[in-house]
Amino acid sequence: MRVGARALPFRASSVGVLVCLLAWGCDASNQPRRRETTSRVLHPGVSPEARFSPKPVQRVEEPAGNWFRASCGVPLEHLRWTHRGLIPGVSPDVAVIPREPNFFGGFIGQNHAGPSRYVQEVPIVFYGPGVIEAKGSVKRTAETTLADIAPTTARLLETPFPTAVGQAIPEVVAALKPTKRPRLVLTVVLDGGGTDLLETWPGDHPNLSRMMRRGVSIEDAVVGLSPSSTAQAHTTIGTGAFPKQHGITGAAVRVGAEIEAAFGDLSPDKVRLPTLADTYDRSTGNAAKVGMISFKSWHLGMLGHGALFPGGDRDIEVTVDSQEQFTTNLGYFSLPTYLPDVGDLERARRSVDDDDGKIDGRWMGYESLDDPNERRGTPVWILHQTDLIRAVISREGFGADDVPDLFYTNFKQLDLVGHRFNMLYPEAQATLRYADAALGRLERFLDGRVGKGGWVMVVTADHGQAPLAEVAQSWPISKRELDEDIERHFNMELDDMFQRTHNSGYWLRQDLEDAGGFARELANFLVNYRLRDNADGREIPSAYRGRMGEPILAAAFPSEEMDRIWRCALKEQG
Repeated sequence: MRVGARALPFRASSVGVLVCLLAWGCDASNQPRRRETTSRVLHPGVSPEARFSPKPVQRVEEPAGNWFRASCGVPLEHLRWTHRGLIPGVSPDVAVIPREPNFFGGFIGQNHAGPSRYVQEVPIVFYGPGVIEAKGSVKRTAETTLADIAPTTARLLETPFPTAVGQAIPEVVAALKPTKRPRLVLTVVLDGGGTDLLETWPGDHPNLSRMMRRGVSIEDAVVGLSPSSTAQAHTTIGTGAFPKQHGITGAAVRVGAEIEAAFGDLSPDKVRLPTLADTYDRSTGNAAKVGMISFKSWHLGMLGHGALFPGGDRDIEVTVDSQEQFTTNLGYFSLPTYLPDVGDLERARRSVDDDDGKIDGRWMGYESLDDPNERRGTPVWILHQTDLIRAVISREGFGADDVPDLFYTNFKQLDLVGHRFNMLYPEAQATLRYADAALGRLERFLDGRVGKGGWVMVVTADHGQAPLAEVAQSWPISKRELDEDIERHFNMELDDMFQRTHNSGYWLRQDLEDAGGFARELANFLVNYRLRDNADGREIPSAYRGRMGEPILAAAFPSEEMDRIWRCALKEQG
């Protein structure tokens, strides 16, 4: 079965011209020198006509604003998610929220760290024939977030999980068959596989669609925290709590006077709460088997603390480095020694090379399938990782006895393709088809290995992806230009002001004179920063030329003021 992308006709439009200008260049007919595609669904509320012929938006220039009033006026939903995702002293000292639907990135590439619905909406699917009755798509009045996954899984296992902030999803609990516990729960995260991506390619995930129909699929589920990024989202999946409680606010966090990697040295020591795996495994006297295979240290918070947790043991944890080597922190976890001999990476490479229609050692004409670092971002690793998962479950005896086991994995390639290209491109379509095929392979494997009626698969995503900027009428905020403008405004070098900068905000130098005053001054500068300022030196598509005076950030504020802003918003909007 072919799972590669099929070529779709390119429709001439401003998007096509933009692709030509910014990415690969055009030939004499003004067509891109690559296979191009259109999107079926771009963004809620955007019609197909608007998608390919965006109309200029005329907006009256807004007067200068105050950082507190601007932040208090951010939609309550966005502030709720931001409040959950922020810890003063750990998060950036000055937080930034783009004005919806703007995002940090480029006209092609995207960033998913924010509260906009297109990066917040994700699938949450509980599927287990014989364990969970088919209820199909369920629309709830209550908010459902990633923090609800672990408490719901705890109900499957009939185990207490008192540290969770999220709640077991009643519709899933009601669908559980009496006295039937699964022997294995497999949680699969489609990294970057948000609802918008799935709706963009509705015919390219038949296995997931079937699982949604024959299991319980929660409509309008959201990440539920902002910034919506991988490290904090996976830790939320694992702990059933939000960054405000579990401590992981991003891939980098402040610890004392230093900014450190959240999972440096593959250590989970910065995660402040136990995960479900921690709590459950200890409750069984470590008789339960717990394991994970993933690509990044950022996924570690989904698994837990291993032997670092009091009473815990060295659960299986496999991380794949940039050269396709398997690694872990052996102080807290165990690493199967047989993994280098599992599967056939070369066979997977040949299959993907052939499947894009041209045997040339590249994937869809771009990524080298012979370069381990580039190959990681292609479907080659979806195929190979599926083999690894099957091998570990088989050899370690997951699901082989009456003590339920937990296994976690993350397919990272959808996210990598989204950053490298865009979710509207054929690379994303092809990758989605491979990821969906992997779900089907895993289902058939579990039926054969664990037995029908013996397992549950939980499928979700850690965040969504941003569409092409111009067709969604978003302004792609140039972080480089913004930082240069900050330097000019304050007449200081970045290094003299900040320990580190990020799309979600700014960590101030701790020796900065009057840091509190500077934070408020910076926040005022940011909420009054205009599209024309950020566009300096860039070619501006015609759709934006009537919007040059528009502020591009919805809010910027000292992180220590988050509680006060939240109270203000509740009073004025609640």
